[in-house]
Amino acid sequence: MFVVALLLGGCGLAPGTADSTARTTATESAAPRDLFRSSLYPYLLVVPDGWTALPAGPDEDHFETTDHMSTLTVGTGTPEPGQNVEDRVRENRKQFADCESDEGMDRSIQVDGEDGIRWEIRCPGRYSLAANTIHDGLGYRLRLEVPAGDESEAAAIMEEFLAGFAFTE
Repeated sequence: MFVVALLLGGCGLAPGTADSTARTTATESAAPRDLFRSSLYPYLLVVPDGWTALPAGPDEDHFETTDHMSTLTVGTGTPEPGQNVEDRVRENRKQFADCESDEGMDRSIQVDGEDGIRWEIRCPGRYSLAANTIHDGLGYRLRLEVPAGDESEAAAIMEEFLAGFAFTE
């Protein structure tokens, strides 16, 4: 399920930068892709075609499509003692009180080998898919936001991001 090869052992990427020569291992003929290494958190991400990494915020990494219509944010939070992924999703939903989010639509997923939950958020004019997991005591959330009319494409985009996500510690 994990597509990115961690050929990165001595890759020497500077934190928070993209390397356009990195390749996925899905096939030998895979096209060059940008590889982003976070300067904030211990992970890296293959950035899909048509997307670009933006400067990191104080506590989130940001990506957007070249047409500036869709975004991905990667942020973290420290779970309370005993808190699990389900608890983190429940807490995260509170940040979107003015939007709709149906627990019945939640899906169990894997994020680089860690159990996670993919869940959706419907706000006026926008649709989001979020993926939460916990790794090494840190809660991670990837949140993809697309225009409301692009909902049907969101799952495939999120899957591509998740397939290219890897913890580095």
